[in-house]
Amino acid sequence: MNSIGNKHQLTRFPPGSIFEVLHIAFPLMLAALSVNLMMFCDRIILAYYSLQAMNAVAIATMFIAVFQFGIIAIVSIAEVFVGQHNGAKRYQQLAEPVWQMIWLSLASFIIFMPLAFFTGKWVLPPHYHTLGITYYKIITAFSPIMALSAALSAFFIGRGKTKLVMYLTVSANILNLCLDIILIFGLKNFIPALGTTGAAIATTVAECMQFFILLLVFLNRNNRTHYATGRAYFNLKVLLQCIRIGTPNSIGHMLEIAAWAFLLNIMAYISTTHVTLVAIGSNIYVLFAFFTDGLEKGISTISANYIVAKLTSMIKMVLRSGISVLLIMITLLAIPLLFFPNIIINIFISQSQHINNLTVIRHYLNIALLGVWVFLIFDGIVWVIAGILTAAGDTLFIMFVNAGSTWLFAILPIYILVVRYSLSPEWTWFFIAAYTVVNCLLFYLRYRQGKWQRLNIHAVNI
Repeated sequence: MNSIGNKHQLTRFPPGSIFEVLHIAFPLMLAALSVNLMMFCDRIILAYYSLQAMNAVAIATMFIAVFQFGIIAIVSIAEVFVGQHNGAKRYQQLAEPVWQMIWLSLASFIIFMPLAFFTGKWVLPPHYHTLGITYYKIITAFSPIMALSAALSAFFIGRGKTKLVMYLTVSANILNLCLDIILIFGLKNFIPALGTTGAAIATTVAECMQFFILLLVFLNRNNRTHYATGRAYFNLKVLLQCIRIGTPNSIGHMLEIAAWAFLLNIMAYISTTHVTLVAIGSNIYVLFAFFTDGLEKGISTISANYIVAKLTSMIKMVLRSGISVLLIMITLLAIPLLFFPNIIINIFISQSQHINNLTVIRHYLNIALLGVWVFLIFDGIVWVIAGILTAAGDTLFIMFVNAGSTWLFAILPIYILVVRYSLSPEWTWFFIAAYTVVNCLLFYLRYRQGKWQRLNIHAVNI
């Protein structure tokens, strides 16, 4: 099988090996920082500006993400189509699904503009309006830029050529970090301190820079010649095919993120302690989720190429390698999260901050970080398996299970026991961890069932 696999390998490493997974996934992990690290930088710098400002942005970001990651989940499905075209050596068709997702991203401005200017007052708790409303408007209005970048990135990711995406991500995040510091705190006599508004401007400028460079490379002479990227045709059949496969993922993401937005919102009404505990835990997840995001995309890219080459027997090796990479990272994360939690806590909370119950919050966080760590383990395994299922087109399962189990096994028990019956707030993260264990079991059973091997997204016929 290895000799057969070698004919279709994407890298110089053995097909399905840890090194192949890392070669494809590592740049994608860094690419995922395009969103995650920008949000994290916004929040961590705002935490030094004002803990309340950080909480406001955390709540606003979660609501924005419901729609933001919804559209990104749809356009990112182009990676699978590009991967299958690439695996079948149909190079002149690689750009076709990418262009359909570009048109869809541009059309999404019709949705995001009204959301930006008319929904903020409804989704933000009243006492966070002043700090969060402008941030919400700016980030929501420019969310289609992120979708455009995701659509263009699919062209490179689907072919396993991920270094450009990685380099642009690093550059965009450096730009975002520099602008964050300047615009949030201001420059004396030159730029006033803009707080949360400054964070929104910094992120938007960095995202626009990344998009324009991706577009220029996508349309360069070499890509126009070899991959027909200059054919900006609208193809309804391809568009609908991408939407059909991508929409379940999108709905699943939206319902799942809506659950966390709901959780943050109700915690904000209980106390500062409750919302800060959930916000900081979600900030840590935002920081490290880039790893599972990139790993899932890498697994999906490799699997798509092997599936179209009728090498589904290689997928078992890909799964094993993906989980091995994940466990190495999770073991490293145990060092700060479990053995030196105060290092993580001090990033967000300093003794100089004037906030009630600061000592109590720090105590709860020391306990809750164990729940965050367990959550990261099983959530990561879920997304490794999801990468394989997505490559096969088994996205309806991902939608129903991710969305349903989040509300049923996480939000519902938290609402009943923590909100209604006043269980200690650090239990919130242990309930979230328990939910991921259940979710992981469901995904593994789906993979073992093997139904994904009998599915076909019909990339050959589009």
